[in-house]
Amino acid sequence: MALFVAVVEALIASHEWDQATLSRLAFWTDALGEREVLAITPEDIDAALVTLAKRGRLNGGKLATSATGR
Repeated sequence: MALFVAVVEALIASHEWDQATLSRLAFWTDALGEREVLAITPEDIDAALVTLAKRGRLNGGKLATSATGR
């Protein structure tokens, strides 16, 4: 079976994506990357969304990326 990270890598290779989309894909790859796609459960998604909500928005730009806490 395919790992989530392999599916995302194939998706990225198939098209030119903007930085915002790549950032979102990076979050999901960090959260689910080594899981088999068919083994990902709703609970896995919920846990990742809780992590995302706790992290809050990120500051980017020319400085190192950091969480804003919002």
